[in-house]
Amino acid sequence: MKPGPRLEDRLYWEILKRSNKSVMEKIHEVEDSQKEYKEYVEAWIHEVKTPITAARLICENRRDEGFRRVLTELDEIENEVEKILYFARMERVYQDYLIHPVNLRKVVLSAIQGEKRHFIQCGMEISLDMEDLIVSTDEKWVEFILKQIFSNSMKYKKGTEARMKIYVEKGENRKSLILEDNGLGIRAEDLSRIFDKGFTGENGRLKNSHATGMGLYLCQKLCEKLEIGISCQSEPGTGTRMILTFPDSDHNKLHPY
Repeated sequence: MKPGPRLEDRLYWEILKRSNKSVMEKIHEVEDSQKEYKEYVEAWIHEVKTPITAARLICENRRDEGFRRVLTELDEIENEVEKILYFARMERVYQDYLIHPVNLRKVVLSAIQGEKRHFIQCGMEISLDMEDLIVSTDEKWVEFILKQIFSNSMKYKKGTEARMKIYVEKGENRKSLILEDNGLGIRAEDLSRIFDKGFTGENGRLKNSHATGMGLYLCQKLCEKLEIGISCQSEPGTGTRMILTFPDSDHNKLHPY
């Protein structure tokens, strides 16, 4: 586009050009500021992990109940720190993930092992009923998603006989990983909002006053980046089914043991 022959046209063109330059400079300034902030957050997270790891090693060499409780609290701190890290990296997931054939059963087992101490402490029984399933994804990000779902199930368990069953359902052109618990369940009016940032619902307000409402929000955003479907089915008092759906590809085929 070029300015017209009239003086008014040339003046208007000059104003537009300068305005556009100013806007672009502001955009770059904001982008640079956000990049610097995210880099600072990541650096801070790596620094804070050092004393957490040191404290964990001290506690793991002790046997008494007090140190076991400290270990559990350290796990909670580390989980929150991980949320911050994944939130900071979320907009550039593509730089940090590697999509390749992954045995989903092994990822599930790794996530269960990572939360083993929490499962034991809260008395939750885990039943894994799935064969080896090869899917195209990134195991690190999927394991993080699974741990957030585990964390929610433990926070909102019902009574002393908490259980979670993990299994696979096969459909047309897809494989779904189901994580089904027998916890408090979710009210119908809350169900559509559980993936909203900061939403804790009635359970979060009554059962866990420190809930941030970030876990499932991060799960949903990361699933979008990884092209994994995530949904939830639940009723109050009957438990919750979290469903992760992996689309079929050349790799997404069920393998026997």
